[in-house]
Amino acid sequence: MSILLIGANGGVGKHLVNQFKDSDEAFTAGVRKEDQVESLKAEGVDSLLIDVEADDIDTLKEKIKGFDKVIFFCWFWWKHWCR
Repeated sequence: MSILLIGANGGVGKHLVNQFKDSDEAFTAGVRKEDQVESLKAEGVDSLLIDVEADDIDTLKEKIKGFDKVIFFCWFWWKHWCR
């Protein structure tokens, strides 16, 4: 089973990455900045650049295609909702 963990660089996401690293589960850490991707790869963690705020819906669908499960653990700010 393959798992995508979106929000892997956040406060909770970092803890989840460590939990998954200690398990036998196949997972990919989804983060929104290229330097975060490189940092995770340097630690031996498979990672993917995915930005739920900047990527359009078709791009997001393509990026999550092929994963059996997606864990979405990030917060983002929608300016137009908060007027």
